Amino acid sequence: MDSDVGSLVSNGNIKSPESGNIKSPESGNRQHPHVFCNQVLKTLILFTMASLACLVLYHTMAIEENELERVLKKAAMPNKTVIITTLNEAWAEPNSIFDLFLESFRIGNQTLWLLKHLVVAALDQKAYDRCLKLHTNCYFLKTQGIDFSGEAHFMTPDYLKMMWRRIDFLRIVLDMRYNFIFTVRTLTYLFIIVYAMQVFYC
Repeated sequence: MDSDVGSLVSNGNIKSPESGNIKSPESGNRQHPHVFCNQVLKTLILFTMASLACLVLYHTMAIEENELERVLKKAAMPNKTVIITTLNEAWAEPNSIFDLFLESFRIGNQTLWLLKHLVVAALDQKAYDRCLKLHTNCYFLKTQGIDFSGEAHFMTPDYLKMMWRRIDFLRIVLDMRYNFIFTVRTLTYLFIIVYAMQVFYC
């Protein structure tokens, strides 16, 4: 029996009686060099992709902020006040209420001068394109993964998302040290704007 044990254990190696192969106790715990290299390579690729994604996102945000700064600076009054409204495709068709809204500035009593201080935040591409045809101070308020082109009814999920996006946009405007008067596209609010600006400048 001792001879059998001696034949199974030799120089720290274990010999399997069935297979006749010799196995090292440490061989099961060792990784082949190419396996380790593959793991390192995968980690580096993931890190690089994450870094590039962050860089692209930062660059995109910087471009959008610079564009917003350009629009606000162009539209601002001497005291850095602008008039802001939002627009989406549902309200941007020809001869729509948006056309009437802009026209009301042109034909109103002492309201034409306010038009150059109006900033239109377009919520989708078609609304932005339509705004550029009619007005000079247009900003594309992009929202990743959400389509704001349709009409959002009061208190529906899309309506609430749109409201929160608008609130966040107005916060950004304030963070950039601009004052604003926010308005919806109705004539009643236009009269309120005129009255507010008269009081503001008195």
